[in-house]
Amino acid sequence: MEKLTSRKLWTAVLGSALLLGARALELDVSPEQLYAAAGVLISYLLGQGLADAASRTNTDNAGESR
Repeated sequence: MEKLTSRKLWTAVLGSALLLGARALELDVSPEQLYAAAGVLISYLLGQGLADAASRTNTDNAGESR
């Protein structure tokens, strides 16, 4: 259940749905705009993943220094 409250999960799901929906609905969106939006989503997800990994590493190391 904890996975369903993940901001990264919902960002990926909704972002993908919006990008695919724009193409499926034939909205006036150029491929370059879609690539730019996808790049922003990927950058956000990678950044959040790196931040989560760093915070987990810091909390793991804090327990070892005692």
